Amino acid sequence: MAKQSPGPRWWALLPLALASCTTYVARPLDTADPVARYQARRLDDPALAAVLDSLDVHPSPAGWRDWDLAAAAWVMRPERPRVLAEISVAEAARLSADARPSPGLATEAEYAFNGAGSEPRFGLALAALFTIETGGKHGARIARAEAAVLAAMARAAEEAWEIRWRVRTALSERETARRRWETAVAELALSDSVVGLMRARYQEGVVPKTEVARTQADREEWAAEVAARVRDLEDKRVSLAIVIGVPMAEVERTPVRADSARLCPQPAGGASLERTALESRRELYRVLAEYQVAEGDVRVEVARSWPDVTLGPGLFFDHGVNKWTIAFGLPSLLLHGNRGPIREVEARREVAARRVAEMQEQVIGQVEQAITNCATAVGEVAALDVSGARLRAELAERAYQRGEIGRLEVVGARLELARASRRMTDSAARLLSAGLDFERAMGIWTGVSSLPRPEKGEL
Repeated sequence: MAKQSPGPRWWALLPLALASCTTYVARPLDTADPVARYQARRLDDPALAAVLDSLDVHPSPAGWRDWDLAAAAWVMRPERPRVLAEISVAEAARLSADARPSPGLATEAEYAFNGAGSEPRFGLALAALFTIETGGKHGARIARAEAAVLAAMARAAEEAWEIRWRVRTALSERETARRRWETAVAELALSDSVVGLMRARYQEGVVPKTEVARTQADREEWAAEVAARVRDLEDKRVSLAIVIGVPMAEVERTPVRADSARLCPQPAGGASLERTALESRRELYRVLAEYQVAEGDVRVEVARSWPDVTLGPGLFFDHGVNKWTIAFGLPSLLLHGNRGPIREVEARREVAARRVAEMQEQVIGQVEQAITNCATAVGEVAALDVSGARLRAELAERAYQRGEIGRLEVVGARLELARASRRMTDSAARLLSAGLDFERAMGIWTGVSSLPRPEKGEL
């Protein structure tokens, strides 16, 4: 009698199945002494210089430009590694979307209770399972995942631009606060001189005590204004250090060069400016990318309405008789045509489309507002003139040299000139702010050649 061959050693496939498994590796969160790490940040750190060099940013030893400090802030702040990690998540999802359905294995065992003769009572079937996707599911997943990567990059570029712009704004506000403080201190010094000379006149019996009291009250009121401007300057200094992400002492010791001027537009050309803003604003690239993601969701759900096909070729050891088999199946019959999920993602696509239109109108409105504010600020600066006050101060000085008037009149004329200069400084600060708001509305940075489209190199 021939010896029966042993049954299939199906357990030999176990190492193959285990080879695709991975091992979990924990990564504890590093929370050790964040204060020390923050205080150790330096703008002359070689590691920072290397990253800035990769971003084509090269600070000069003579002084940092606004753009240099803004780029350094983006490199040092914790938002940058987070948004880069979010891009990595989207790129990993693209790899997942590119994966085909994994094959599987199926087995079935039989035992015959009423066997005849020497026929084996056991039967064993082994089959490999292969899923064939239909309806373009694979291509739909890839398109949706690629749109998600672009959306993640657009969100990251928008956040990078926002942080850079906060640095530009903080630098401008600090410089404005410094100039306003300087003019206030100069005016206070002249007010002190006026009060001293007025008291001397009172001692001589030339002016009444009410005049002394009036000048003293004016001086005290302006001293309070100087104190307020000191507080404002300190607040702007701290705000700048916070937005850059370094200790305030590090910002104070860093020389900053005058950056490009923020210029207001000419009165004409509003429509062309609005079109430029629509091509430059990173918020629009974000909502457009999010619309493409919504479009990809619709494509994926439509593809899911098509049933996949499963093929299962295998072997059947049928009680001593070896057979070859093939199975054919439809694992999921969506008799409802996946209509519910399709309607849902189509509605979400419509929401994304409305967001694009909403953002477009918002950008146009911001450009219109910025143009109007610029025109108002330009008109205000043009209306102010200190030439009369300067001429009066010069004439008073000459008259004093000739002995025609006293020192009090000269200091009074200088005080009037200082007040006129202070109004000019405040007006110039408003013009600077209007120009800055115009650049923000346009999505540009004067003097910096950067692409309007969000590129990964910008991160």
